Amino acid sequence: VMIPETLSDDAACLAEPLACAINAIEQLSPRPGESLLVFGAGSVGLLLALAAKAFGLIPSLVETNPEKLAKSQILRSSMGVSASASVDRDCFDMAINACPSMDAVSQGVGRIRKGGRFCLFSGLSQKETLPPTLLNEIHYRQLRLVGAYGCTLSNVKTAIRILDEIQDIALLIIEKKISVEEVNEAMEEVYMGRTLKIITEIY
Repeated sequence: VMIPETLSDDAACLAEPLACAINAIEQLSPRPGESLLVFGAGSVGLLLALAAKAFGLIPSLVETNPEKLAKSQILRSSMGVSASASVDRDCFDMAINACPSMDAVSQGVGRIRKGGRFCLFSGLSQKETLPPTLLNEIHYRQLRLVGAYGCTLSNVKTAIRILDEIQDIALLIIEKKISVEEVNEAMEEVYMGRTLKIITEIY
């Protein structure tokens, strides 16, 4: 895949994760103007929101971690995307979990309209169980449940085009750049979910 000269190296680093977000959105067969509820406002949730905007959707984010809400505020404001610690309405057209939480899946399924679509994007722990009430929601309200994992070459090309168009906004998701020597220390922050995107500079 060719990277245009106008796209910075830092922004190009976001092509693969954004492509995965694009793949998830595409699985939902979106139509411009539809609403999308995303659970999680970390880097994955923000990239899903960015992809959703590119598809002409209206994304809303749910994030219970106040630190993540604070870190993402500037980026969310630049995108025009709202976020809160809880969901204050129902009848979304679609929902996606950008966090490995069964509660997020249950809430997402419960908040979409009859005939709505839910994408399982973040995998769940093997300790999680699928409650029968959730299956009944899917059954009785004729919901569509899809999964999304990875991306295609076409998704990557789309991601590069989007990044080239809005790279000033996309770059806000990169929290810092570190050296190889700082990777071990940074990974502790990543595992704890305390960071957005970090770029490792290799010389």
